[in-house]
Amino acid sequence: MFLGSLPDSDTSDWVSSGSAAIDNAIGRPGFPCGKLSSINGYPGAGKTTIVTHVLAECQKRGGVAMLLDTEYSFDPERAARIGVDSDKLILCQPPCMEEAFGIIDISLDELIKEDRLGVIAWDTVSVTLTKAQIELPRDAQATQAVATQARCVSFHLGKIVRKLAKSRCALIFVNQLKQNVGVTWGSGDAYIAERPIGYHSHVILRIHKKSNLQKSGEVYGITSGIRVVKNKVAPPFKKCEVDIVFTDGIDDSRSLIEAGVSAGLIRALGGGWYELHLEGQEGFRMRRSELLEWLKNDEAKEEIRKGVREYVEDPSRT
Repeated sequence: MFLGSLPDSDTSDWVSSGSAAIDNAIGRPGFPCGKLSSINGYPGAGKTTIVTHVLAECQKRGGVAMLLDTEYSFDPERAARIGVDSDKLILCQPPCMEEAFGIIDISLDELIKEDRLGVIAWDTVSVTLTKAQIELPRDAQATQAVATQARCVSFHLGKIVRKLAKSRCALIFVNQLKQNVGVTWGSGDAYIAERPIGYHSHVILRIHKKSNLQKSGEVYGITSGIRVVKNKVAPPFKKCEVDIVFTDGIDDSRSLIEAGVSAGLIRALGGGWYELHLEGQEGFRMRRSELLEWLKNDEAKEEIRKGVREYVEDPSRT
């Protein structure tokens, strides 16, 4: 095969994150299919919420959604409010890493055979033990199983990514950031199997909590900052912010304003004023509060989403 005969991109499909701001930061219509993506962050930053939105978006398109819940913390009621059809969601709770990779391997075989769109999300890699760790006696020292998780991930990922590349499945690993002990200079952030997952991932998101969302003195959600620390499908190091409501997931109104400004659909005038650049509403100006209220309309929200989607899908941008 000659290089000139290859397509411009070997990624055939994408699954949206459910947030226009996150998709815009990735620089594509969502997470790439046939590739591994990783979402890293400290507890309570919104990693599981993003994954749940991705599963819901996959189901909306008739795809197969699978969640490997090794935290044993899946909330079907909250997932339903976000948009996940629990009756069609494949939920697995493997006891060890080896079984988790076995499930992923078998699932990819079926998706390739049926040529179906799919998402497999593992939440989270860091809490999943290997067989060697599970079989250690209670009084054994933790040092007897040093780096077994990293070695296990490294061994299996080398096989999985080759099979994944032949599929229309987006594989997403969620990982908890930890603090290295004794680090004096630089960042002490680390996560389980950082090297093998980082090496094989095409997209890596780093998410952190920035502030609380409050109304009448009551905290009802958080604002999370997201940075694309690795991106092999578009330019990296882009940032965005999303509002996450505890009960209903991502509130996309604020995200749509940011994404709309980046896509040229909305112009920030300063002083809290914005100007629309949409068909039929060219030059219409409103305050931020009015714009947020306007975006509560489903038609308005979909119009911005469509424009952002066309913007990130435009090959001339990159």
